[in-house]
Amino acid sequence: MRYGVVTEIGQALQEALTAGALLWVQNTLGGLATIWWMKQAATNYYYQLLANLDPPKTLQELQDAVKRPTLGYHVHHIVEWESGLADGITQDRIESSDNLVEIPEMKHREISDWYQTPNKEFGGLSPRDYLRGKGWEERYDLGIQKLKDFGILK
Repeated sequence: MRYGVVTEIGQALQEALTAGALLWVQNTLGGLATIWWMKQAATNYYYQLLANLDPPKTLQELQDAVKRPTLGYHVHHIVEWESGLADGITQDRIESSDNLVEIPEMKHREISDWYQTPNKEFGGLSPRDYLRGKGWEERYDLGIQKLKDFGILK
């Protein structure tokens, strides 16, 4: 239940930032930092909200960030780990530095949800189902495009 509230707060902060209400965003974040459960180690909601406000970065910046994990971020596989392995892509390739990026945790969840949701663009299949049997290049290109679509990659 709390994550749903945090998600809504995150959307409001993003909209305010986009509208240029920087002072409102800063004041709201200051208030949120005082709520004990926002900074609990198990969830780190406060840091997730901060990370979610990051501007888009270059691919190199996202790849370099994997080397220094940060609160509020997750390591993301551009080509999905589980479905890639199931289709015969080697673990070495999936775990390679060119396939790993550190992205805001909230956006990571959004991308994961997108991959499992049926989509008209893929004939009603989820992107994950659509990609079954496809090669590295098509998977990688789609993964890069989603990083751009979600405002993570420049």
